[in-house]
Amino acid sequence: MFRGVNSSNLYKYIAFSFFAVWMLFVGFFSNHWSATRDFKDFAMSSESLVIGRLAKSEQDGVLSAAGLLGWFYDFPSEAANIPGQYDIYLEKLEGRLFRTYNGQVGFQGICFSLIDLITDLPHETNLKLFKGITAFLSAVSFTLIILWFIGQFGFLIGFILLLFLTSSSLTTSLGRNLYWQLWAFYVPMIASMVLLAREERKGYSHAIASAALFIAVLVKCLFNGCEYITTTLIMMIVPFFYYAIQRRWTLGMFLKRASVAGVTAIISVLSSFSVLVLQISIIKGSYKSGYDHIIYSFLKRTHGSPADFPSVYAKSLDAPLLDVLEKYFNGPVISLRSIFQNDSLFEINLGQMIVMFSASTALFFLLKNRAISIKSNEEKLLPLVITTWASILAPISWFTIFKAHSYIHPHINNITWFMPFVLFGLVFSFSMPCLILTNALQYLKQRFLCFASAPITRDNRIRQEQEK
Repeated sequence: MFRGVNSSNLYKYIAFSFFAVWMLFVGFFSNHWSATRDFKDFAMSSESLVIGRLAKSEQDGVLSAAGLLGWFYDFPSEAANIPGQYDIYLEKLEGRLFRTYNGQVGFQGICFSLIDLITDLPHETNLKLFKGITAFLSAVSFTLIILWFIGQFGFLIGFILLLFLTSSSLTTSLGRNLYWQLWAFYVPMIASMVLLAREERKGYSHAIASAALFIAVLVKCLFNGCEYITTTLIMMIVPFFYYAIQRRWTLGMFLKRASVAGVTAIISVLSSFSVLVLQISIIKGSYKSGYDHIIYSFLKRTHGSPADFPSVYAKSLDAPLLDVLEKYFNGPVISLRSIFQNDSLFEINLGQMIVMFSASTALFFLLKNRAISIKSNEEKLLPLVITTWASILAPISWFTIFKAHSYIHPHINNITWFMPFVLFGLVFSFSMPCLILTNALQYLKQRFLCFASAPITRDNRIRQEQEK
């Protein structure tokens, strides 16, 4: 997977991998780097669905209520439901009225329930264990992505990307969340990166690629459902863009490979739907109920008619698309305020980041025939800049298609900018100054050598004339 790895630098990759996983893990698990001020309670409402599942499994078995996530509604108010799930699970209270959440398979809840059953540890200990497993998987996923970038652009870029990921409030807040399972969104893209990177050594097999991508997408859908599904599937295709340009595939080759990958991914998504339909049918008594729920959820989250849904959803369904997009272009992406506990420090929103990426793009095309270091790396930078701008379609696809959901959840959905537009954009933007600096240092080194060798050359010439 990692271009440029050999026996002489393998230890560097191994050392960096351990360091990166540790940096990311401690940030995701305990907010060690103080990347966010809203760590403990962020997305607690969605995570409480998993906690409710754990409590239900404790009482009635792992596959009770078809293994679906859900809440115990034993509390006088809706607001009390969220902390109430933690109380029931941690204090081993008896819950009575359990209602399932039918939006996803909830495989994470089943897996954690099995661990709960096998370990027989105190629930407080297991809850930390579950969060630790999730944080570790998220750290490993981002580390693999960083290693791929290092293989293309070097360790300095890898360290810069690692710094930004550890300082991101979005990745830190969701890195250990039991519902969102952040790592799962990146599994299909990582699979694409591995498949295409190994092509130089082992060739490309549509059969192997299809099997790997089917499993990767299925893992994503089992562990966090169809959350950001359009973003995930486009993100999976992003490495195909990069390698198509770098390796100069024909248009036919790119379309064939991307199409096969896309069709495979869709089949995998439909397979996960069949599991969800089965689960809902167990609860409601018919397969039709499962299909109806999926269609209902899709329309409720996208562009359905407000008349067909409860009034609470009317505003999101009626919201103009441009108003929704405006929320996300003004949303914060990188912030140093929390890390240094100083509100005067900068915060970069997506609009400002796009300006930075645009400036880097203009600088690249301006200098690509003038700066030696940039020209010599054009075969990597040109695919990178094109892929960066193509990858913006991944988050925008969710905001556009799932407009109603995006209207309601901007505080969470901003994470889609890291899938993978911001990652590619940061690598490209920082590659430019790094290469320009390299070019300047090479120039200064040549000038210094010429200056240092000038007296020696002059002395040799005088000596030769004297000898004559």
